Amino acid sequence: MGAAADYFDKTIALVQRIREREIENIEKAAEICADSIAHGGLVFLFGNGHSRMMCEEMTPRQGC
Repeated sequence: MGAAADYFDKTIALVQRIREREIENIEKAAEICADSIAHGGLVFLFGNGHSRMMCEEMTPRQGC
């Protein structure tokens, strides 16, 4: 198996493991965020280093 295929296989396995172990917590967090937004509240995000990119995806891109 080549390095690229090995990378993808390991990444898919890791994401699947996160899904199996954390889906309940992810769904709870999503519900908390949705409820806050629905009631005029805010959702605060934090990212450090490359993890900040997920925070940046939460803001709309306006004309650029």
